[in-house]
Amino acid sequence: MSNKTFLSQALKLLLLAFLSISFYSCGDKTDELTYYDTYIEGYIKDYHTGQPISGIVFDAYYVESSGSNFLSTYYELFTEIGKSDNNGYYKIRIPKCNNGVTFNSIKLVPHSTDDYFFLEKSFGYETNDLSKNSLTVNINPITYGYLKINVGLNNYINEPFAYESMGTYEEPKAYIPQRIIDSSISVNDKYYILKAGMGENVIYLYDGIHQYKIINAKDTVIINLIN
Repeated sequence: MSNKTFLSQALKLLLLAFLSISFYSCGDKTDELTYYDTYIEGYIKDYHTGQPISGIVFDAYYVESSGSNFLSTYYELFTEIGKSDNNGYYKIRIPKCNNGVTFNSIKLVPHSTDDYFFLEKSFGYETNDLSKNSLTVNINPITYGYLKINVGLNNYINEPFAYESMGTYEEPKAYIPQRIIDSSISVNDKYYILKAGMGENVIYLYDGIHQYKIINAKDTVIINLIN
């Protein structure tokens, strides 16, 4: 191979490498936020009723991670980047570059409300092919009701333990049972009021495990511990 041919091949390889870097990275743009033409989108509807939930605001972390070590991770927080409409529909654009950094994942953070609790979730670009294709992720949060635990005047319970997970990004549960009214004492009774996620669950109190089922939002289920 002549020196001239070798030089020509080397220049072609160098040009291909440059074009590849320009397509997949930020290039010389150090302060401009750019996006792929892809989205994470879906509908937010109540798990039990199917009614759309509007007004849910999203924040997001745009992330560049080059390894499992926390020190090798770069992220930027962007607030109020999306909001569900009257149909419960949300749409989040996938970021590509900012400040000379090429992102490779995004963490969505929906805001919780008085009625619904939401969980955050990370979406890797490579795993979900987000640099080329949009992703549909519907969210069906579970709202809450109340537990009224009658304990009697001579009993006392510590904070209850619930065998209930927080759910997932797609199906977040509104509340692990939590005390909202410490106690109310009258001549005849003493009780605690707890918020708890709807559906069938169990709660651990001082005398053992109790099953309960909250059928409708804001319903109150009574558990009697009075001897």
